[in-house]
Amino acid sequence: MSHTTDIKPDEEVKYGKLSVRSIGVSGKVEVHDTTPFGLRAAGARQFSESLDSALAEAEMKVLHEIDLKGLTTSAGHATGRRAVTGGRAVAVSVPVVNEATGLFQVAVVEDELGAVTFHVGERDRPRVDRGVPTTTFTFPQHQSEGPTTPAGKRGVVSWLANKAVKIFLFKVAEVAGKKLGEAIVEHWEAKHHRHRFRRVGLADIKNDVELDCNEADWWKLAEGRSLLFIHGTNSRTNLGLGSLKAETISSLHNAYGERLFAFDHPTLSATPLDNLRWIAANLPQGVNLEVDIICHSRGGLVARALHECPEAAGLAAGRIKIGKVVMVATPNDGTVYADPDHALAFLDVLVTAEKMIPDNPVTPIIASSLAVLKQVACGAANGLVGLMSMNREGEFLATLNGGVADRTGYRALGADFEPVPGTGIATVLKDSAADLLFGSDANDLVVPTEGSFKVGDGSAFEISGENHHRFAPAAGVNHSTFWTDNLANTTMLDWLDIEGGGPLV
Repeated sequence: MSHTTDIKPDEEVKYGKLSVRSIGVSGKVEVHDTTPFGLRAAGARQFSESLDSALAEAEMKVLHEIDLKGLTTSAGHATGRRAVTGGRAVAVSVPVVNEATGLFQVAVVEDELGAVTFHVGERDRPRVDRGVPTTTFTFPQHQSEGPTTPAGKRGVVSWLANKAVKIFLFKVAEVAGKKLGEAIVEHWEAKHHRHRFRRVGLADIKNDVELDCNEADWWKLAEGRSLLFIHGTNSRTNLGLGSLKAETISSLHNAYGERLFAFDHPTLSATPLDNLRWIAANLPQGVNLEVDIICHSRGGLVARALHECPEAAGLAAGRIKIGKVVMVATPNDGTVYADPDHALAFLDVLVTAEKMIPDNPVTPIIASSLAVLKQVACGAANGLVGLMSMNREGEFLATLNGGVADRTGYRALGADFEPVPGTGIATVLKDSAADLLFGSDANDLVVPTEGSFKVGDGSAFEISGENHHRFAPAAGVNHSTFWTDNLANTTMLDWLDIEGGGPLV
């Protein structure tokens, strides 16, 4: 059963112990009765298949399902509350749960454009009229500007009218002797994003197959120069680099033969040096490698550490000799998202961007994002040490960028991305206040564009001239779509001196 009510600006409506408050918007609120054991409420708008699948795998029980429909606003409407929320919004207040028993609440929203946002509520000050302590989730409401018309006129400006809101309950038990919630992501990555070296064949780079390197593989890799793939944050080889064009993969195999392999590794609960320590402990004795590297995002920091400071992780210098390193969207100067306060904004952007890529296996990315959401809800965001290693003010980047290693083999791709108005990613950027986080700095949604090539002004770290390429906004390349871009593919091949590449244009 569902209950539908019209709501006007700055009104509050109640449904039992749940209340919905408008902050400058009008529309319809449809609250669906919850069902036992987390089953779907009848009549509730369902999430996309990938999001629903990940939520089910995460064993998150639906507490409340709310559909916001036909949301509108009147221009010039203003209230004192807006100063608190930062704009027009809908706020949902629900009874608190007993967190001391390991119970926590979070909210997930998917709007009509497919944008996904993750939310942790704020505990309210006691209100006599509510009767019970409450937690409030606030969902911003933003304008959606349509694309430019053929006549060159700006598209219609409207308000995103429809959002599906679901509030979930989850329970956390103590993991590996750590305090409540501290090891959620670590436990998840140990199961799903474990350390391993895997072979890369012509067909299997796009598949998450168990192709762990065995002893024979290692000696094969040592026969000549090999190519190593290193993926980025919250990913695996097949989820990111697996989107490379088939022609590119074929050219790489022609150049390196069977000497292609990849490093799968945890990226959220382990630092780049932790990743290198695993390499040092698992590289077979007697095997010495000469490698070129293609790496994405945080994977570029792992590659740099492997080249610039292997001894810091217990890996003897010279065991892995680095040739050329093609860094794609690497946060050499950090990212604003590498901060506990911005972790959820990072997930919003990453998941929504990945959802926009056709035929992209986004469910695993959502699943790992839900693990992060749980840990943040438990107040343990500081435990995301792998994510925080990309903090420009952090110790890791300060040490890495302060070194004097030979960086002549580095190549870098970066992008200045501007979302098309009226798309899901444009909406989620407004929800996450990404413009405020980045300020005036050009960025690819996640990494500052200039930070892909250099660190600050006058830094010893800079990739210049023909060794870097910056995609302009007109190219439409964002943090997740380099692999499908023709120019990005040919440029990478060209930098590796492989037939099939081409000059920069």
